[in-house]
Amino acid sequence: MSQKILQHISLTDELINISRIISNSGVSSYIVGGFIRDSLIGIKTVDIDIAVNNKVSEIGTLLAKKTNGKCIPLDKKRNIYRVITGTLYSNIQIDIVEAATGIKDDLMNRDFTINSMAINMSDVAKMSKTVISIKNIIDPHNGIKDLESNKLRLTSPNSLREDPVRLIRAIRISSQLNLEISSTLKDAIFEQSHLINKPARERIRAEFLNILKQKNSSKWLREMDSLGLLTQIIPEIEHAKGVSQSKEHYWDVFNHLIESVNKIEEIFEYCLSKNPQNTTIGSQFISQIPTYSDIDRHFNSIAGNGHTRATASKLACLLHDISKPETKTIEETGKIRFLKHAEKGAKISEIILKNLKCSNSLINIVSNQVLYHLRPGQISQKSEMPSEKAINKYYRDLGTVAIDTLYLNMADYLAAKGPLLEQSDWEKYCLVINDILKNGLNKNIPDKIPNLISGQDIMNRLNLNPGPLIGNILTKVQDAQEDGIIKNKEEALKYIEKFTSLGE
Repeated sequence: MSQKILQHISLTDELINISRIISNSGVSSYIVGGFIRDSLIGIKTVDIDIAVNNKVSEIGTLLAKKTNGKCIPLDKKRNIYRVITGTLYSNIQIDIVEAATGIKDDLMNRDFTINSMAINMSDVAKMSKTVISIKNIIDPHNGIKDLESNKLRLTSPNSLREDPVRLIRAIRISSQLNLEISSTLKDAIFEQSHLINKPARERIRAEFLNILKQKNSSKWLREMDSLGLLTQIIPEIEHAKGVSQSKEHYWDVFNHLIESVNKIEEIFEYCLSKNPQNTTIGSQFISQIPTYSDIDRHFNSIAGNGHTRATASKLACLLHDISKPETKTIEETGKIRFLKHAEKGAKISEIILKNLKCSNSLINIVSNQVLYHLRPGQISQKSEMPSEKAINKYYRDLGTVAIDTLYLNMADYLAAKGPLLEQSDWEKYCLVINDILKNGLNKNIPDKIPNLISGQDIMNRLNLNPGPLIGNILTKVQDAQEDGIIKNKEEALKYIEKFTSLGE
């Protein structure tokens, strides 16, 4: 299916003024890269790349002064500067690079043909209108034709080796623009996938999270896997392939992880985008999914590294069973178990995300979802409605990830059942999740019950030494406090005396 290409690119007055400022400085300058690509298919962007033949830092300083903005050196070694214009110029972000040997060489050194186009800024500076014809675009590598054909091709055979982050950038751009990666490029990515760990981890993380950000990221995770990238970036996922699960699971562990991402995307498509027709879950199932009025604000809030809680939840889905391969045991009866896989998975997830240089806030949100991903299904038995005490404890224990974990658990449930999902089972399950959701939202549950007594109080009263028993008694005191059995320190101290008579 071909893409409609606009015959004229709209330019803002601010961009025309910027072109005049640079042209009047006497340097050769060109608009290059993603701005042209996006403009040709009607996508508006305030990020602009400019290539100049010399005086990069001077041009950056000049632009910052003229636009009441600021100039930041991004990479002094490669002579790359960023200008953030002031509010009068709509806070445009301009990256300025050096094209010392001319624009043809600059375009040849770019990653993909659809990014290897340029517009001479002197042409823009002379404009009296705010549109420029497609005929003014310098396009030596047929980027316009590839864009129209929805194809992603390399500009040069050496492109990936020159900057291996382009291996994953190919997936990111294709996922954003729904492009088909050419067979030649696929072969090149597969052959050079081992190079993906050479660039700085921050750059890999940025591309990877931007893939997860897309609505159909599960499709592109499979593409990454087929091209050898996914397990290079997260080696632990390789061990999940072919690991069979209990009869309650339709998929092996690897496919379950990918399907969980797919299911939470479909849940978000229904709950956030209000677009149930874009899901593969039947309407009789999708309509049962619990939601609430403020769900958009919650999942669109920032979790870390500039990404939302929705993206963080996809990442948690991808990692939630990451420790199952190492925790798998088979009993004599043939029953498959994965003891403590949530606890171990949380620790592994933390290591993976630290390796990707994720922010502490993102690591905490994702690893805590992994740690608690089983909890929503454990707080009631046989589809019974959970008790008020159980719901209160759930929200206290999970804190800021309580809502996120409910939706991860729903995705986990859907992925586990696969095409064998029964409507009656799903309805009962959703009633429980809805009860947890609505009862938690309608209450002001404190983060933590204040302790009536301390561990030292217990040791003094019962003449005990430090050890696990002290923690166990404290837990029982908190349970009794929550049930209203004890209300003050005196009652708590009297309450713990019975544990000595019970031999505890």
